[in-house]
Amino acid sequence: MRFSWLKYRRLAIICFLVWCADARCVAADPTRFGLESIGAQAGFGASSTSEGIFQSEAVLGFSLPSDWNLGKDWRTWLRLDTSAGWLGQDDHGGLTFAAVPTLVLGRPPFPVTVEIGVGPRYIKEWEFKEKNLGSHFQISSALGPNLELTRWLRLSYRFQHMSNGGLAVPNQGLNLHFVALRYVF
Repeated sequence: MRFSWLKYRRLAIICFLVWCADARCVAADPTRFGLESIGAQAGFGASSTSEGIFQSEAVLGFSLPSDWNLGKDWRTWLRLDTSAGWLGQDDHGGLTFAAVPTLVLGRPPFPVTVEIGVGPRYIKEWEFKEKNLGSHFQISSALGPNLELTRWLRLSYRFQHMSNGGLAVPNQGLNLHFVALRYVF
Protein backbone atom coordinates (compact mmCIF):
# COMPACT_ATOMS: atom_id res chain seq x y z
CA MET A 1 0.00 0.00 0.00
CA ARG A 2 1.37 3.39 -0.96
CA PHE A 3 0.88 6.05 1.72
CA SER A 4 0.63 9.76 0.85
CA TRP A 5 0.92 12.31 3.67
CA LEU A 6 -0.14 15.05 1.27
CA LYS A 7 -3.54 13.45 0.64
CA TYR A 8 -4.12 12.84 4.36
CA ARG A 9 -3.04 16.39 5.21
CA ARG A 10 -5.59 17.86 2.81
CA LEU A 11 -8.33 15.64 4.24
CA ALA A 12 -7.30 16.57 7.81
CA ILE A 13 -7.53 20.28 6.97
CA ILE A 14 -11.01 19.85 5.47
CA CYS A 15 -12.18 17.84 8.51
CA PHE A 16 -10.73 20.48 10.85
CA LEU A 17 -12.56 23.31 9.03
CA VAL A 18 -15.86 21.39 9.16
CA TRP A 19 -15.29 20.72 12.87
CA CYS A 20 -14.58 24.44 13.51
CA ALA A 21 -17.79 25.45 11.71
CA ASP A 22 -19.74 22.91 13.74
CA ALA A 23 -18.08 24.02 17.02
CA ARG A 24 -19.07 27.61 16.23
CA CYS A 25 -22.72 26.52 15.88
CA VAL A 26 -22.55 24.69 19.23
CA ALA A 27 -21.05 27.77 20.90
CA ALA A 28 -23.85 29.91 19.46
CA ASP A 29 -26.57 27.79 21.11
CA PRO A 30 -25.11 25.16 23.46
CA THR A 31 -28.57 24.14 24.77
CA ARG A 32 -29.35 22.49 21.42
CA PHE A 33 -26.44 20.02 21.55
CA GLY A 34 -27.20 16.75 23.29
CA LEU A 35 -27.80 13.03 23.15
CA GLU A 36 -30.66 12.46 20.70
CA SER A 37 -30.78 8.66 20.37
CA ILE A 38 -29.08 5.37 21.23
CA GLY A 39 -29.41 2.10 19.38
CA ALA A 40 -27.99 -0.72 17.31
CA GLN A 41 -27.60 -1.35 13.61
CA ALA A 42 -26.61 -4.31 11.45
CA GLY A 43 -25.60 -4.43 7.82
CA PHE A 44 -24.96 -7.03 5.14
CA GLY A 45 -23.45 -6.99 1.66
CA ALA A 46 -25.48 -5.19 -1.01
CA SER A 47 -23.75 -6.66 -4.07
CA SER A 48 -22.04 -9.84 -5.20
CA THR A 49 -18.63 -8.27 -4.50
CA SER A 50 -19.57 -7.68 -0.85
CA GLU A 51 -21.36 -11.00 -0.36
CA GLY A 52 -20.79 -12.50 3.08
CA ILE A 53 -19.57 -9.24 4.64
CA PHE A 54 -21.42 -8.17 7.78
CA GLN A 55 -21.27 -5.17 10.08
CA SER A 56 -22.89 -4.60 13.47
CA GLU A 57 -22.60 -1.48 15.61
CA ALA A 58 -23.83 0.36 18.66
CA VAL A 59 -24.85 3.92 17.73
CA LEU A 60 -25.12 7.19 19.65
CA GLY A 61 -26.84 10.10 17.89
CA PHE A 62 -26.19 13.66 19.06
CA SER A 63 -28.44 16.53 18.02
CA LEU A 64 -26.51 19.50 16.69
CA PRO A 65 -27.63 23.13 16.99
CA SER A 66 -29.17 23.45 13.57
CA ASP A 67 -32.73 23.67 12.36
CA TRP A 68 -33.73 25.14 9.03
CA ASN A 69 -37.32 25.80 8.05
CA LEU A 70 -37.78 25.18 4.33
CA GLY A 71 -41.35 26.47 4.17
CA LYS A 72 -44.61 24.52 3.93
CA ASP A 73 -43.66 22.83 7.26
CA TRP A 74 -40.57 21.12 5.80
CA ARG A 75 -37.47 21.19 8.03
CA THR A 76 -33.89 20.01 7.97
CA TRP A 77 -31.63 19.50 10.93
CA LEU A 78 -28.22 17.98 11.72
CA ARG A 79 -27.25 15.02 13.87
CA LEU A 80 -23.84 13.53 14.59
CA ASP A 81 -23.97 9.72 14.52
CA THR A 82 -21.10 8.03 16.33
CA SER A 83 -20.71 4.28 16.23
CA ALA A 84 -18.48 1.42 17.33
CA GLY A 85 -18.78 -2.15 16.19
CA TRP A 86 -17.46 -5.02 14.10
CA LEU A 87 -16.96 -5.40 10.34
CA GLY A 88 -15.95 -8.69 8.80
CA GLN A 89 -16.50 -11.75 6.69
CA ASP A 90 -16.94 -15.19 8.27
CA ASP A 91 -14.66 -15.23 11.33
CA HIS A 92 -12.21 -12.68 9.92
CA GLY A 93 -12.83 -9.05 10.84
CA GLY A 94 -12.19 -6.30 13.30
CA LEU A 95 -13.36 -3.20 15.08
CA THR A 96 -14.83 -0.21 13.30
CA PHE A 97 -15.45 3.33 14.58
CA ALA A 98 -17.21 6.23 12.87
CA ALA A 99 -18.38 9.81 13.42
CA VAL A 100 -20.79 10.79 10.65
CA PRO A 101 -22.54 14.18 10.39
CA THR A 102 -26.07 13.48 9.13
CA LEU A 103 -28.57 15.83 7.48
CA VAL A 104 -32.23 14.92 8.19
CA LEU A 105 -35.20 16.12 6.12
CA GLY A 106 -38.72 15.83 7.48
CA ARG A 107 -42.17 17.33 7.82
CA PRO A 108 -43.19 16.96 11.48
CA PRO A 109 -45.40 15.46 12.75
CA PHE A 110 -45.31 13.08 9.73
CA PRO A 111 -43.48 9.97 11.05
CA VAL A 112 -41.15 9.46 8.04
CA THR A 113 -37.87 11.35 7.52
CA VAL A 114 -35.01 10.94 5.05
CA GLU A 115 -31.37 11.39 5.92
CA ILE A 116 -27.98 11.49 4.28
CA GLY A 117 -24.62 11.37 6.03
CA VAL A 118 -20.94 11.42 5.06
CA GLY A 119 -18.02 11.08 7.43
CA PRO A 120 -14.81 9.36 8.48
CA ARG A 121 -14.61 5.71 9.53
CA TYR A 122 -11.75 3.64 10.94
CA ILE A 123 -11.65 -0.10 10.26
CA LYS A 124 -9.11 -2.39 11.91
CA GLU A 125 -9.21 -4.99 9.12
CA TRP A 126 -9.51 -3.95 5.48
CA GLU A 127 -8.64 -7.18 3.62
CA PHE A 128 -11.30 -9.85 3.14
CA LYS A 129 -11.56 -12.92 0.90
CA GLU A 130 -12.30 -11.09 -2.34
CA LYS A 131 -12.32 -7.47 -1.15
CA ASN A 132 -9.39 -5.18 -0.32
CA LEU A 133 -10.44 -1.75 0.96
CA GLY A 134 -6.85 -0.43 0.88
CA SER A 135 -6.43 1.20 4.31
CA HIS A 136 -7.69 1.63 7.86
CA PHE A 137 -9.19 5.03 7.02
CA GLN A 138 -12.47 4.99 5.08
CA ILE A 139 -15.09 7.54 4.09
CA SER A 140 -18.57 6.31 4.85
CA SER A 141 -21.70 7.68 3.17
CA ALA A 142 -25.27 6.58 3.83
CA LEU A 143 -28.76 7.44 2.61
CA GLY A 144 -32.14 6.15 3.75
CA PRO A 145 -35.54 6.65 5.37
CA ASN A 146 -36.53 6.59 9.05
CA LEU A 147 -39.88 5.60 10.51
CA GLU A 148 -40.83 6.90 13.95
CA LEU A 149 -42.68 3.84 15.30
CA THR A 150 -43.52 5.66 18.54
CA ARG A 151 -42.34 8.86 20.20
CA TRP A 152 -39.37 6.90 21.61
CA LEU A 153 -38.63 4.27 18.95
CA ARG A 154 -37.18 4.76 15.44
CA LEU A 155 -36.69 2.13 12.73
CA SER A 156 -34.25 2.99 9.92
CA TYR A 157 -32.92 1.60 6.67
CA ARG A 158 -29.60 2.76 5.18
CA PHE A 159 -27.73 2.09 1.99
CA GLN A 160 -24.09 2.63 2.95
CA HIS A 161 -21.07 3.02 0.70
CA MET A 162 -17.61 2.92 2.21
CA SER A 163 -14.28 3.46 0.47
CA ASN A 164 -10.93 5.05 1.13
CA GLY A 165 -11.76 7.89 -1.28
CA GLY A 166 -8.69 7.29 -3.44
CA LEU A 167 -6.30 7.90 -0.53
CA ALA A 168 -4.84 4.39 -0.90
CA VAL A 169 -4.58 1.65 -3.51
CA PRO A 170 -6.68 -0.39 -4.06
CA ASN A 171 -9.91 1.53 -3.60
CA GLN A 172 -12.54 -1.16 -4.20
CA GLY A 173 -15.25 0.20 -1.89
CA LEU A 174 -17.99 -1.68 -0.08
CA ASN A 175 -21.79 -1.38 -0.27
CA LEU A 176 -24.03 -2.53 2.59
CA HIS A 177 -27.73 -2.59 3.44
CA PHE A 178 -28.32 -1.50 7.07
CA VAL A 179 -31.27 -1.83 9.43
CA ALA A 180 -31.23 0.15 12.69
CA LEU A 181 -33.42 0.43 15.75
CA ARG A 182 -32.97 3.40 18.11
CA TYR A 183 -34.40 4.67 21.34
CA VAL A 184 -35.06 8.40 20.92
CA PHE A 185 -34.77 10.73 23.92
